Amino acid sequence: MKISRYGLVNITALQSLKVCIVVRSVVGTPFYLMSYINGRVFKDPALPGLCPQERGVVYRAAAQVLAAIHSVDVQKSNLMDFGKTGT
Repeated sequence: MKISRYGLVNITALQSLKVCIVVRSVVGTPFYLMSYINGRVFKDPALPGLCPQERGVVYRAAAQVLAAIHSVDVQKSNLMDFGKTGT
């Protein structure tokens, strides 16, 4: 599946384990299972439970991941048919 193509680029991401696109009766929509990585989940982007220094670390890490995603060469990574192309 296309989601597994992300393994071809240098971006830290969860491993996709199983994709279910045919059997809609399971949950009613296509879905995939990802590997588990121990860590924290932040539901509020303001990160109210963190001190300013900790928030800065989280925001910088998020910016680095977004920059890495946007630096992927979609042609070399065989992602030309994945999503919309930007102009």
